[in-house]
Amino acid sequence: GGSNTHNITVPAGTSELRLMVYWADFEGAASAAPALVNNINMQVVDPALATFDPWVLNPASQNLIAVRGVDNLNNMEQVTIDNPSAGSYTINIDGATIPQGPQDYYVVYEFIQNEVVLTYPIGGEGLNPGSIETIRWDSYGNSGTFSVEYSENNGVTWNLISSSVSSTNRYLNWTVPNIVSGEALVRVTRDGLSSQSDDVFSIIRTPSGLNVDWACIDSIQLSWIPVTGATSYEVSQLGVKYMDSVGVTNTNSIVLHGINFAVTDWFSVRSLGANNIRGERAYAIEKIPGTFNCPIPTDVGLENLSLSNNGVYTSCSSSIASVSLVIKNEGIDPVSNVPVRYVLNGMPVVNEVYSGTLAPGNSINYVFQNQFSPIIGTNNLTVWTDMVGDGNYTNDSIVVQFNLINSVAKTIPWSDDFESFSICNTASNCEVEVCGLSGDFVNAANGTADDIDWRTDVGGTPTNGTGPSSDYNPGIFTGKYLYLESSSCFNKTANLISPCIDLINVSNPELVFAYHMSGISVGSLHVDILENGIWVNDIIPSLNGNQGVNWQTKTVSLSSYIGSIVNIRLRGISGVSFSSDIAIDDVKVTEVSTVNVEDLTNNIDFKISPNPSNGIYNYSFISGKGLDVSIYDVNGKVVYKEFVNEGLTEGVIDISKYNNGIYMLVLSDGMKRVTKRIIKR
Repeated sequence: GGSNTHNITVPAGTSELRLMVYWADFEGAASAAPALVNNINMQVVDPALATFDPWVLNPASQNLIAVRGVDNLNNMEQVTIDNPSAGSYTINIDGATIPQGPQDYYVVYEFIQNEVVLTYPIGGEGLNPGSIETIRWDSYGNSGTFSVEYSENNGVTWNLISSSVSSTNRYLNWTVPNIVSGEALVRVTRDGLSSQSDDVFSIIRTPSGLNVDWACIDSIQLSWIPVTGATSYEVSQLGVKYMDSVGVTNTNSIVLHGINFAVTDWFSVRSLGANNIRGERAYAIEKIPGTFNCPIPTDVGLENLSLSNNGVYTSCSSSIASVSLVIKNEGIDPVSNVPVRYVLNGMPVVNEVYSGTLAPGNSINYVFQNQFSPIIGTNNLTVWTDMVGDGNYTNDSIVVQFNLINSVAKTIPWSDDFESFSICNTASNCEVEVCGLSGDFVNAANGTADDIDWRTDVGGTPTNGTGPSSDYNPGIFTGKYLYLESSSCFNKTANLISPCIDLINVSNPELVFAYHMSGISVGSLHVDILENGIWVNDIIPSLNGNQGVNWQTKTVSLSSYIGSIVNIRLRGISGVSFSSDIAIDDVKVTEVSTVNVEDLTNNIDFKISPNPSNGIYNYSFISGKGLDVSIYDVNGKVVYKEFVNEGLTEGVIDISKYNNGIYMLVLSDGMKRVTKRIIKR
């Protein structure tokens, strides 16, 4: 019920009067309609006693043009008056409803004159010749056209950019001329009114080709391509918040001292010239931690250390490890007979020598001749060189840590549905999360053998639209499975290593596992095997992309590895977005039993079209449920197997690549099967 009045005097020649009332409203109740608590109304009265209400929108049709009216929805209201008469105006402020009073408010107003005001460039900028800059200005009304000019000598002479900029435009894209000037101005004119830059700005080329030539322990050298017209250059380094000037040089290179080699730095450079020319700063470049090409006579560096088997060793397979690395000559003199050494777990030092010669900048991949046997658990390996006269100690050694997994070989049939595993964190922390597993399963070490871990989870994954809602076995919401958390973790590899599997006294082993690959950006899933200390990648074609919202199973024959103790690696690679969670469950290795070669029957409409000349057979059938399709040889051994979905299924069988014998196609739903003899070859 309270009200106030305020008076303002509008000067003659004003093109538009703008007035606004604003107040910081109290918080409304949840879902309140309207949300406004304290409602203030404004009305303006001109010298002729005409009244003006604020502009309001129709809440039901907000794309309609605003009209004047009473605003009971917003905590800010605006009145505009075109070409107002000079004189005293009254602003009436009414406290319509103020349940949370008293309420402070603010009245603001502006007189828009018929003028032109340049807003960019206003002075002090550094522009690059050939770049496109957008000149901007403010002006009232839409009559007449604008002329835009630039000066390169502080307004002594002017050069026309355009004389026909539309009256409705308030900008013009300008290709900066190929000149060097520290006294540049821009001017915009219409109907005798004009505005120009408040101060001069610079035009000079921005340095290109910025590069870190070398980095030592406490200094670096930067260089760039010279700029025509530049008399010197200012170099800057990223400080706590800003790019800070750290040096000026008259040449196109600079040596900076006091640089910490162990941290990441960013550097940039700009051109300087006569008459206070100060150009645009170049895009900053990153200097990564470490030293390289340091101009000292002798500097031997080690890098890219790698272990055999990607640093994954198990007690039931080969426990002999080898190590390789790159030896690089970072100095300015050739080096020969480079000593390389390593020590494992404090044992005696292994000493070897690279007897060749490395020219400056050259490198060689060196493999230690002496292999070593890790111990069960955590192993610490240090590799180093101590070349006589080496002037840079920062790149002389590498330390790595890896594990030898103590795993008793599992005899088949063997399986694990992960129900005994502990739940892991599902936060979007990518490589940071380390998930411990059970049952002799191991996640490879992040940062050395892979990027991220498989995580144990129940229910759905944190991201909607990807990942399963329950596990495969036992198939309940509280059942556990392993998955890749792909949020903020794109194109990352996770290696899951199985226990050792004993395939010595078996005749027809196969791996079966369930997988879930649902999401618009799903990556890939690979199956690898470790036999006799050597990893064999992709023993079946990888599974790639979106495979649907349901769990599926994959069967992999392991007959090629009979007689060995092996480890299986399920290698998942996340996709290019958060919608790429991959899950696995119910991993098992079993031995396929032989089958009765007599034909059985059921109601499946099965057809087969042989072409004995090339061993290719086409088959088709219609089934109301998903079935396993298998091919058996005369000994009852599975030589091919896949799962097909319900409905019409058509396929091609190529037995030309198998051994001669009597082959049989078997369709099975786990309870019944129908068989068809194919051919005797």
